[in-house]
Amino acid sequence: MSGQHECDWHAFVQNTYHPVTRELTTKKIIINYNHWVKLDPVHRKELMYHELGHCALNLKHVSTIDIMRPRVYSTHKDGSNWDELVERMKATQ
Repeated sequence: MSGQHECDWHAFVQNTYHPVTRELTTKKIIINYNHWVKLDPVHRKELMYHELGHCALNLKHVSTIDIMRPRVYSTHKDGSNWDELVERMKATQ
């Protein structure tokens, strides 16, 4: 059994489950290569932080954490405040 969480049309987290126990066995971040190559390094980092929020921290889309908004690339375009964003993501657990 396999499922996925749609993030946007550029990336998503794919969950794979054990066929008998239905326990989660793996999580993969799937990135659309055609989108990825068009991004500058800061936007690539933003996309990866967003997807890691889903994959590693099990966060949903929320408007209170800039990096976890349904549509990213709207804030922190200069790459600033990444440490702050990570701390805010951890605090939501």
